[in-house]
Amino acid sequence: MSQQLPKSPTLVLSLADALANLAQSVNNWTCPRFFNSAGIDMFLDGQGAKARDVVHVIFSGEKVRPEYAAPVPDAAESVSFKSYRVLSLEALVRMKLTSYRDKDKMHLRDMLGIDLINATWPARYPVELAARLQHLSDTPDG
Repeated sequence: MSQQLPKSPTLVLSLADALANLAQSVNNWTCPRFFNSAGIDMFLDGQGAKARDVVHVIFSGEKVRPEYAAPVPDAAESVSFKSYRVLSLEALVRMKLTSYRDKDKMHLRDMLGIDLINATWPARYPVELAARLQHLSDTPDG
């Protein structure tokens, strides 16, 4: 990708800012292609781009999938990092607990393993998400 984004980044956009932010980002790409796969909107940069180069577009306050326990965190749940706004750790963990794919579980176990999050964190989340985090905390080796 022309902007050197990390592999499979996810843009979390508020509806009010979505079009302006997205248009500005996409205008810098060489040949953006929009598509929807499994109900998720995505962009690829150029004809030779691979699926791993996709940028997922999700909207704050909306569920990515109807069956998810929680919506995407609000863009207000972000903090400044260098010249960027990024989700707070608590909001990121909530997203990981909501998606709960194998890679999300691995990321959460890594966070637990380096004490970025700990056994007190399940209390921060609704029952279903708290149970998932507690399970990961209780089974660090899977």
